[in-house]
Amino acid sequence: MEQRPDPLAETGLQFFGKISASISHEIKNALAILNENAGLLEDFCFMAEKGKTIEPERLKKLAGNLLKQVRRADDIVRRMNRFSHSVDEPVSQTDLGDVVGLVVSLSNRFISNKNVIVAYTPPPSPVTVTTNPYFLENLLFQCLDQSLDAAGAGKSVAIAVEQGEDGPAVTFTGLTALAEAAAAFPGEREARIMELLSADVRVDAGAGKITVAFPD
Repeated sequence: MEQRPDPLAETGLQFFGKISASISHEIKNALAILNENAGLLEDFCFMAEKGKTIEPERLKKLAGNLLKQVRRADDIVRRMNRFSHSVDEPVSQTDLGDVVGLVVSLSNRFISNKNVIVAYTPPPSPVTVTTNPYFLENLLFQCLDQSLDAAGAGKSVAIAVEQGEDGPAVTFTGLTALAEAAAAFPGEREARIMELLSADVRVDAGAGKITVAFPD
């Protein structure tokens, strides 16, 4: 008898694979630019050996480009490291605003590919939930992915974190085509994550809004 995969385990692995692939692509791009600049530095060395004068400004610009890519790669690796460690604890007190910021930064490549602007400003004070950090990131990513499709190329998505009367919530607004883009959202996989997190995903197509709520 064929056993059906657990939707929760399946979506967890798919999410980890998708984010890891995106991160590795970003690192590869940074390395490609570093390699290109290293080649230019080698050319400058060859020119100097031949007695040609290299303008200091050209070397300064090259050094700046190299440092920029090193900082970029370092930032990518730090995000990857933090993402990887989100599986360390099954339940912990989590700063919701901080996690939203991480999910947005992990999604930079997806946001860029879909040509959507994401506007997010962390809340003025921490909004905390006691939950599973990894699956929280997973659920927020699914909502962001739906929001990008619902906003459409050239448009923008606004994300807000707030402590409402009924508990913490994350809202995604500006989703003008939400009725078409999220017709089957949330689905079975999202429902399993919502159950695990004791969260609720509310889709308001009329208002162009997705809300992830954590009722007290």
